[in-house]
Formats: sequence, C-alpha cells, structure tokens
Amino acid sequence: MSLIRAKDVDIDGPLGRIYKAHLSNKVDQLRATDKALLTRMRRVDTLVREKKLHEEKRYNSGGESYVFSFKRPYKKREIVEWLQSEFGISIRQAYLDVEMAQRFFHSFETSQDREIARGMAIETGEEMMARAEAAGDFRAAAAIFKELNQIKQLRTFQMDLLDPSEYIPTDPILVDDPSKLGFPALDEPVEDIKARLMKKLKKGFIETLVEDAETVDDENVEEEEV
Repeated sequence: MSLIRAKDVDIDGPLGRIYKAHLSNKVDQLRATDKALLTRMRRVDTLVREKKLHEEKRYNSGGESYVFSFKRPYKKREIVEWLQSEFGISIRQAYLDVEMAQRFFHSFETSQDREIARGMAIETGEEMMARAEAAGDFRAAAAIFKELNQIKQLRTFQMDLLDPSEYIPTDPILVDDPSKLGFPALDEPVEDIKARLMKKLKKGFIETLVEDAETVDDENVEEEEV
C-alpha cells in the first residue's frame, strides 16, 4: 500500500499546511498561528479519547453521602466551551477547531463510519464485561456478553446472496423436438401442436378455463364408466 506524501495533499488553508508539514516532519517550521491551531486540535483529540470525568453526590442506604463518578464521552458543546475557557478564543473559532480536529485525527465517528463505531463499541463492551466479571457481578457480565454477540452479529445467520452485477444470463436454446432432450417423441406433427397451442392462447381466460373444466369432467366420466 502506497503512503500519502506531502505533495499529494490538496487541501487549502491552515489544515492543508499543517497536514503537509506533518507528513514531511516539518511541524516546527509552521507559522505561529498554525502551531497554535495544531495545539488546540491535539487537545480536542485528547479530550475525545480520554472522555469526561463526571461526578455527582449520592447517598447510601444509611443516609451517608458519597461521590459517584464515571467517565462518559464529551459532548461537542462541552469541548467548545473548554476551548473557549482554556485558549480564550471565540465560539466560532472553537467550533472550527473541533471540525478541523475531526478531519485531521478522525476523533469522532459519524453515521458513515459504522465499522469504526462497531469496533469501538466492541472494545468498550469487552472492557466493561471484564470489569463486571472481576467485581463478581456475573449477571451484568452475562448481559454485556449477550449484547456483544449482537454487535458482533454472531447470532445472525449470514447467507451469501447473489450479486446481480456478477450474474451473466445465457442465451436460451429453443427446441421443438422433445426427443432431443431425452423425452418421448410426439405422436402428432410439430406444426399441428403449434397451431393448437396458438389457437388456445388466442382465446380468453374464461373460455380456456371452461374448456379445461369440461376436459376434466369428461375424463372423470370415462373413469367411472370403466
């Protein structure tokens, strides 16, 4: 697989300059404004990957208070507010920094990146299952294991479907003599059979249905007489 080179990058603006400098190992030669942007973009990527520590006050059954904490993904608005507070930039610039960080580091997953999102969900779920099992919460571990199987599609029957683009139809070969296909030869001439079939096809649906019914009735009568 060929690597992307700096000369292959066709992106205008500061993101293009940073991308080219990164590929050619010349980040130190960037202008001050581009270096500052790269610093903010790196911070955005770090926040997304580390997740946000959330703490809240709770009470146990004895009425004693304790701090309950957990980590969750940052919301875009929270990252923007953090950039504004840390670097003193405008809200518009903060949103631009988040968007450029997403393009540069691919920190966020969109609806088009389903496979990446599935991989991250599986990785997180496996860690949660291991934590639950180590803590002795086997019921939670079993529930997570069941959900992981759903995400991995291990319980879904995979059937190889025909790709219509790969189907190449063959030209049909018309044969008017059954003996060529291994069937008994016809007692009547082929032309007489064709004429009778064409005459039958020209009739309406009701007329054909009535004739077929009369034919069946005649056959039943003959069988009873025998």
